[in-house]
Amino acid sequence: MKQLKFFAAGIFLITACNSAKQNNNSEVTNDSKKTAITIKGSDTVLPLSQKEAEAYMKEHPETSITIVGGGSGVGISALLEQTTDVAMSSRPLKIDEKLKFKGKNINPVETIVANDALAIVVHLSNRVDKLTHEQIANIYT
Repeated sequence: MKQLKFFAAGIFLITACNSAKQNNNSEVTNDSKKTAITIKGSDTVLPLSQKEAEAYMKEHPETSITIVGGGSGVGISALLEQTTDVAMSSRPLKIDEKLKFKGKNINPVETIVANDALAIVVHLSNRVDKLTHEQIANIYT
C-alpha cells in the first residue's frame, strides 16, 4: 500500500494589540453608534471567517464586520499599514514581517483558529512511494 503524506498547517487570525493604531472603530448609523470591524487576508480562511462573522453579528447587531480576501500577505500588510483590525493568514508570520511590526511598535498576536491538511496521493501504478517535504515543495514551485 502506498504511503500517504499529510501536511497540517495552522490557519491564523492575527490582531495587532497595543499598537499605534488610533481607530475608534465606530460609525454613526441611525443615531446610534455601531462598532465596525475590518478583517482582511487569506482566501483559505475567508469562508470560516464569513460564517463566524455572520453568527456574531446576529447576536451583536451593534457590530458590523467587513471581511475581504486577497491572500495572507494582503491581510498581514493591511495590519502592518493599520488599515484592518484583523488579518487572516494560512501561515504564521515570517521573520521579516515580525521585524516590520516591531519597527512600527505594533505587537501582533497570532491565534490558530483551525488546522488545514494537505494529502499527497498517487495512482497505484505510480512507483513513487515516498517523497520528502523538500521534494514536494520543489514539485509545486
